[in-house]
Amino acid sequence: MSDFTFLLMVSGIVVGIVIALVLRYFIFIASCALVDVDPSTFKSILIVLFALTISLIIGVPMYYFGQTLLNPQTQTSLYILWWVLTLAVVWGVLGLLYIPALPVPFTKGLLLSAYEIVLGALANALLIGAILVVFATVQILTKTNPSQGTPTRSARATEPSVTLVGELAS
Repeated sequence: MSDFTFLLMVSGIVVGIVIALVLRYFIFIASCALVDVDPSTFKSILIVLFALTISLIIGVPMYYFGQTLLNPQTQTSLYILWWVLTLAVVWGVLGLLYIPALPVPFTKGLLLSAYEIVLGALANALLIGAILVVFATVQILTKTNPSQGTPTRSARATEPSVTLVGELAS
């Protein structure tokens, strides 16, 4: 692997992490707006980073325990139940984290956590959909013709009438 490729991969990972953190910040701000809480910017950044750390501390071991205890290919129902349990634990812990971090009652802390999880899932689905559209567009634009082995711009790169006239002239 060349140095340029390695540098490109590392910079892509760093940019992806920064975009993910900014997205989590805005999701947290939107969740706070939905429950009528207005934290300062600095406090919001600290809460987002701490909540992300807590989520990773809970989520990563649950992922590895789920992989070793349950085979996702044969025990799909139990595996889904395991992830629902993990999501419920993260929801509860984040809800309890928001109570002292933001002076909110218990119900608002849990509601804020639920909004953040739902908005995060919707934002991730939207981001994945956009990436898949870009990949599909690139695949369509670089489609190769199997008989010629040359890339074409699209499936209808040549007009049928022009091809027919070219065949009749030869």
